[in-house]
Amino acid sequence: KVVFQAKMGNVTFDHAAHLARAKGDCKTCHDNLFPQSSTAPINFKANMHKTAEAAKTSCGGCHAAGGTAFETKANCAKCHVK
Repeated sequence: KVVFQAKMGNVTFDHAAHLARAKGDCKTCHDNLFPQSSTAPINFKANMHKTAEAAKTSCGGCHAAGGTAFETKANCAKCHVK
């Protein structure tokens, strides 16, 4: 699990849960959305939602309107926990 510090509440990325949803297919995210390397930067930035969703990068690759996972808009509490 990776925890991102955020003003709206921390976001915990659960790799195992995402891998299970991808049915064990690493190529769903690697390397098109994230480099597959334990030393590569994750490239997370504060306020990244609009940019990532528009470019279909990072979390926005799936978490955007019409994506394969829930849209971030109006779903803040699904990821951000205070």
